[in-house]
Amino acid sequence: MKRLLISIAIIVSSIVIIFLLVIACENQVSPFWLKLDTILICNDITDGYDSVILNESLKKLDLYKINTIEEKLDSVLKIYNRFHRVDNSIEDLENFIGRLPLWNIKKINLIFDTLAPTKKFVINGVTGTGKSTFVDLTAKLLTGDPERIIKLQCVENMEIEYHKRWIGYYEKEKFIPGKLLKLIEKAESNPQNNYVFILDDFDKIPPATFFGSELWMELNNEIDKTFIDGYNKEIYFPDNLFLISVTHISADSKVNFSDEEKRRLGYFYDLKPNYEEFLLYIKERNIKDRLGLTSAHIKKLLFTFVKINELISSNVNYGPGFVLGQWSTLRKNIKPEELDHFIDIFIQHVNSFNPDRKFLHSDVEDVIEAEENSGKLPNTNFLYRVYKGLLDTGVFAELTVALLFTIFSIAFGWFVFIRKRLIINKIQSKLFKCSKDYTSGRADYEETLREMFKLKSEIYVLVGKRQIKHEEGVFLLLYIEDEVDKIEKFHEVNELTKDLQQKFKEFMSDGVIDKKEYELLHKFLESMKTSIAPDVYYRLMNEIDALYEKRINT
Repeated sequence: MKRLLISIAIIVSSIVIIFLLVIACENQVSPFWLKLDTILICNDITDGYDSVILNESLKKLDLYKINTIEEKLDSVLKIYNRFHRVDNSIEDLENFIGRLPLWNIKKINLIFDTLAPTKKFVINGVTGTGKSTFVDLTAKLLTGDPERIIKLQCVENMEIEYHKRWIGYYEKEKFIPGKLLKLIEKAESNPQNNYVFILDDFDKIPPATFFGSELWMELNNEIDKTFIDGYNKEIYFPDNLFLISVTHISADSKVNFSDEEKRRLGYFYDLKPNYEEFLLYIKERNIKDRLGLTSAHIKKLLFTFVKINELISSNVNYGPGFVLGQWSTLRKNIKPEELDHFIDIFIQHVNSFNPDRKFLHSDVEDVIEAEENSGKLPNTNFLYRVYKGLLDTGVFAELTVALLFTIFSIAFGWFVFIRKRLIINKIQSKLFKCSKDYTSGRADYEETLREMFKLKSEIYVLVGKRQIKHEEGVFLLLYIEDEVDKIEKFHEVNELTKDLQQKFKEFMSDGVIDKKEYELLHKFLESMKTSIAPDVYYRLMNEIDALYEKRINT
């Protein structure tokens, strides 16, 4: 019964251990992968999902539903009318905006609630994030009239020429105001209207050189009055003039703004790659071009888009300036058979900046493996995370050194032990052979003793060279001494036996013994029983008995 219980306990323990190991080796599913199911369902992409998942996801509709401008145009109209204090209709707004962008309504709130109150702001973004569309529509919504928008498209090394053209220059000691100063004058004269000045690609020229010392100072301190020699008006930016700068987050940006420059230019807003807009584009094109994209494939596209960008952005060799936006050429490669090229576009884009380390296909293998394995991220299992934690803290290195030292110590100790064991076994084998050769008659007494003394000398040498311990040497020497004693006793017995046999032979040479001789011989042989070999004793005793019986019979 006890054995049965032990067996059951071992089996149950083994099953539990195997189960725990399976769990510990299981990679974790990306939270974003799981989240994508809800996002797709809440935005009417429902093929491939069962009713349970559909119902659970739709409970989060308010959280994950992407409300587009087109769907919420009445809300956009209310915000626009309230900002401009007008009473336009939806038709007026549609005609004014033109083609509606695929935006979340949150962008409209961003424009009017966050950016507009600052008056000066910088839109910062990478390739494909829709900076131009965003800035152009922002300017239209803020002014209500494209005629009140002026734009400078900056080119490298043109800051001095731009300063003359837009700020002003001196001609025959007379100051000639540029386009920006004239726009400021116009804004001052028409406070009921809003005006916008856009500086596109402003990271290509030094801002202080473009604005000049006076305007640059005004951007720093709007309280003190600022004047330009020869220009009879105070320079300031009126409340109805918006200054929008557009910069490009890129590895090849010509001008990297300092914190001071950023402060003067106003509120910085990073326009990042947006998977929601990418989803809206995929959804629209899927319907328009009848691509037949499944929810499973759309999920892969969005996951790959987000995760490769995250990978590039977090890599010390690249960074945020190397990522790609949703409106880049990626959007042209959304079919299932184009997925490999979709990934290659990221690689080609990063390498176009000639980074110190090339971005390779192997760098995105983890992302590819995850999207091919239901979102399971490689190297996220419990065992790997423990190993990584030990590695990052340095404990793994210490454990490795300790383990290697232990293994080396055990191996070395085992080697020394085995070596000693072989040496001792060799000596014992030689000793056993000497004893056996002597007792079997293959070696004489003197030769055997010489071999014994040779073994003693060999042991002294081994102890001297520390190939065996002193205690082990003493043990072997005592063992040899014991064998020598046995051989000497054996030799004495042999010699005694030979003498005894010779005397018996002489005593019984006539082949006849009487009763008295028989008794004397018998008694003598009994007294020698322990000193001679048993076979000799019994052989002589049989001979005596045989001779005596022969006499009696005759």
